[in-house]
Amino acid sequence: MRGETDKAFEWLQIAYDNHDTGMLAILVDPLLHGLRDDPRYKALVAKMNFPTTS
Repeated sequence: MRGETDKAFEWLQIAYDNHDTGMLAILVDPLLHGLRDDPRYKALVAKMNFPTTS
């Protein structure tokens, strides 16, 4: 949303590493919508064993 894609992925990785329960909303959080086309987003979703989206 702010255009800071690299920083967003840094924080998502920190949240993942810390088992942050907020990560459960990664597929539906509208603030993350702009990241969905990024390969790092798809890799993170796959790493969490969530269903992948097309």
